[in-house]
Amino acid sequence: MDELVRRWQRGWGLCRGLPPARLLDGDGLEVVLGLPGRERELFALSDEPAAVRRLVAGAGPDTWVTVTTTDREGQVAAELTELGFDVFAERKALMTIALANHPTAAAGPGYRVEFETVASPDRAEPAGPEHGVERAAGAAEHGVERAAEYGAEPAAGAAEHGVERGVAAAEYGVVELVRVVDEAGGVAARGMVGVVGMDAVMHDIHTEPAHRRRGLGSVVMAALSRRAVERGATTGLLMATYDGVQLYRRLEWLPRATMLTGSGLRAAGTEGGDLRPVLASR
Repeated sequence: MDELVRRWQRGWGLCRGLPPARLLDGDGLEVVLGLPGRERELFALSDEPAAVRRLVAGAGPDTWVTVTTTDREGQVAAELTELGFDVFAERKALMTIALANHPTAAAGPGYRVEFETVASPDRAEPAGPEHGVERAAGAAEHGVERAAEYGAEPAAGAAEHGVERGVAAAEYGVVELVRVVDEAGGVAARGMVGVVGMDAVMHDIHTEPAHRRRGLGSVVMAALSRRAVERGATTGLLMATYDGVQLYRRLEWLPRATMLTGSGLRAAGTEGGDLRPVLASR
């Protein structure tokens, strides 16, 4: 599980534009977010009590901690509470899929799929076709690649340089954005994927309430998976909320572990905080 958490965190951090995580004595990863009440977050690489205690030693009130476990959910929650963390009631699931097996899905009438490719803010791709960077007309100065419809061909001239799109992703990491847009131009659903090497971490998958129950979440996931495969990725990873697990299971994603998160701000000294208000920031 250690390696799976590391791989997920790299893509998650890439999507959020965060600096690389710092390894803390082998017990976990430290990520600086700089948010009010959440200056940093610690990701445990083991659910063993001693390892978690070492990881959080000296943690302040603005520090969050996430512990991933396969069979100690209740014990981990109790241990984090004892250590002074307010453990959120909502658990998340760490899920994976072989991207070659991901189901396809097309947008229905009245919707179209738009793409945007951006380099990592902290590991920016070199500019220019010699590095395999494809630019759509008018977007080069912004470092953005756009395609109007799902399944659009690569930008003209990219193939002649003989460089696969996956090369840049493997070396630097890249973020792909997908938006499902309605006839009025409004965003009905969206999502992003951070591609690092052969891993693709899905993040911020969301469908607007007025457009739900139309399969748009599946459309976003299919589009992101395809773009990730084009970048050379073979494995998909994501952190899912309880509601999200239901969708991803239907798309053949497999739960691998449970992720528990606690903040350093205890609420009346009891477990049971509501994670929903902060999920948008994850």
